Formats: sequence, structure tokens, C-alpha cells
Amino acid sequence: MTPDVRNLLRHLRVPGLAYRDFGAAAPGSIRRTQQRQGLVTVGLVSLVAGVGRTALCANLVRAFALEGARAGAIDVDPEGTLTAMFGAEGRDPSTCIEHLALERDVLLVDTGSPPPSDVLSEADELLVVARPDAASLSAVAKMEELLVRTRMRSWRKPRARWLINAFDGRRRADREALAAMRRGLRPRVLATVVQEDRALQDAFLARRLVHDVAPGSQAVADLEALARELHWGRGSERHAWVD
Repeated sequence: MTPDVRNLLRHLRVPGLAYRDFGAAAPGSIRRTQQRQGLVTVGLVSLVAGVGRTALCANLVRAFALEGARAGAIDVDPEGTLTAMFGAEGRDPSTCIEHLALERDVLLVDTGSPPPSDVLSEADELLVVARPDAASLSAVAKMEELLVRTRMRSWRKPRARWLINAFDGRRRADREALAAMRRGLRPRVLATVVQEDRALQDAFLARRLVHDVAPGSQAVADLEALARELHWGRGSERHAWVD
């Protein structure tokens, strides 16, 4: 493990740490064999509540598994939504952390709003989850200021990327908000947007993954495209974004 991963996992050594291996249910035949590059920790963060961060965290684990990565998720949100909705395993922090470090390629970290500074500074990668609406748009400047104070302490850290969730291209407001984010944040807004799809919300409320209940849905297609774009896991390369 790198020092950065150790620092992040040390932060996570707290009572109530919850771990969930959503990738375990992916059929072994679809897992691709690639060279292991070590554990990549990915913080899903946002300043705005209700952007769909937790549902994305859970379902992205499955999407990464389908791409061949050994993925898992941990819940450090004080509200514990991920744990409440899907349950958890490995509650002993020391056992959980050792298991994650040895057996996983990608570890998604679900956080609260606002996100903890330890995750902002120590995670290998950051995804800022936002909706194409006025609330998320107005929070961009504040989030960028927070990232400058925490993330830019180390030149080795790639800049955070922005993930747009619940986009509906039929809505003019959504199109304008997305365009504004792309103008301001440039390539750090991911090319793949997760489109608004009732199947994702229904699966989450049923405490199931959307891959299991609606495998042909738009949400599944977007999540799998997102996993391919991010391409973390065995055999992946990580890049620092610069403007």
C-alpha cells in the first residue's frame, strides 16, 4: 500500500466502519484478467445533499466488477445510508481494512455532505457528484475552493473530476446547467453523464442493485459506460488532470 492509502485507511479506522462487497455477485466468467496495480481509493463527494451519491456508489461497484476490477464500497457517511440500504460486512475495522488492501483493486468511499477533509486530501481519486440544477451549479465555486485547500497540498494527486447525475436532455435547464459546468470545469466534467432513470431510484428504494432488477435500463448502460471511461482497477493507468 502507498502512504496515501495507509493515511486514508487510518482515517477510516473508526467504530462503525461499514464495508460492502457489491462486486462479489458478478459472474466470474465476465471478469477480465489484468495486471494488478494496487488498491485505488475513490471518494464520492458532494456539498449538496440528495444528488444520488450513495446510489451511484453502490451501483458503480457492480459496474466496475463487470469491467474486471475487484471493487468494494465503504460507508463513512455519518447518516449511514449505504449501510442502512444494503447492509454491511467486515465491521471490525482492522479486519476490514486488511481485507480491502489485499483483495480489492478499487475501493469506493461514500461520504456525507460536506465530505470529510481526510477523504478529500488522501483519496487517490475524487468524484464530485452533482445534478444539473441550480443547487449544484451554485455550489461549484465553494466546492472548488474546498478542493484547493485540501486536494492541492500534494502535486501527486490528480484533480477531482465531476460526475453529472440525473440528467434529462429534454429539460432546457439541465442542458444549460451541464453546459455551464463544462465551460467552467472543462475536461474535469466526465464525458459520461448518468441520465435520469426511474429504474435506478426504484432499485435503490428496493435495496437492490439496478443491474439485478433492470439490466437493460438506461441507468445500467450509463453506469457501465462510466466504468469504462474511468477505467480504474487491474491494469489501469491514473492521470492527473491539468488545465
